[in-house]
Amino acid sequence: MVTNMDWTKLQVSDAEMEEAYEHVGGLKRSWMKKHIAYLSCMYGLDTSLEVSWSRSFRAGYISRRLSGPFPELFVFADNSHRAWNLLTAAVIPAIASGVGNIYVFLVSGRQKTCAEILTCLELSGVESIYLLEKSAAVSMIKEFVKSKEIFPVIDMCAASPYKEVRPESPCRRENYTRLVLGPEPQGLIWSEEDSTWDYEIIKWAHPDTRFTVAGPGASRASAHFDTAKKDSRELLARHYDIFLGPWDIFRSSSIAQGFAPGMEPFWLWPNLDKKCFAVNRVFWEEIQ
Repeated sequence: MVTNMDWTKLQVSDAEMEEAYEHVGGLKRSWMKKHIAYLSCMYGLDTSLEVSWSRSFRAGYISRRLSGPFPELFVFADNSHRAWNLLTAAVIPAIASGVGNIYVFLVSGRQKTCAEILTCLELSGVESIYLLEKSAAVSMIKEFVKSKEIFPVIDMCAASPYKEVRPESPCRRENYTRLVLGPEPQGLIWSEEDSTWDYEIIKWAHPDTRFTVAGPGASRASAHFDTAKKDSRELLARHYDIFLGPWDIFRSSSIAQGFAPGMEPFWLWPNLDKKCFAVNRVFWEEIQ
């Protein structure tokens, strides 16, 4: 990352990373590793620097296409962010697509960063992590959009520093992905009589989500969760960001993502894939 500003002073130190790693503990790190492994398996690692192909058309021309991963990616998230799984699900597709360097900026100053956030990034292989005030983030973005032809961004900040600069961005090949939930994300847990949901892990992995537990086994839910006696059809008429329960109920819903027991802390961004991190170019020529 080349800039006119010295960002090394804002980078999270090795000592801070080590402290966070130890604080999280072995059990929770194992959940993170499992989540990363499943995501990595789904997306698959692409080691191609560039892929090219061509098509000849009866109209009398050849279309040649070049595609390759971004050389770098910039991720902005609030330093108060606690949902490590959301951040992991954002960076793993980029890593799988072969992005050269990933820089994560945790915005809003040097207050204590969530240990899970630092640990999940380290386990994912992301080492360039910075803590900075929003004003510094805006300055950095302004500098980058003026000097870079390609400036790919994943924006996970509630109050985006990038949006303050984006309208004046001269980038000719801009790629901007906004990944945010509402101020109070909603989740639905369907508990059967024999369900063995780990409510402690759910609360840890989805700290900002308000869950409603329903179904025959709802009475066994932790006191920190809302319960409902409504049937599934009535409940599914509402909006939810995540569903935990059986496939047959999920299939009849419009919820974007669902997980069965044993996958309580997992998360996906269903519309995010490796194509989001590719630079595409096209060349046409007439057949002589």
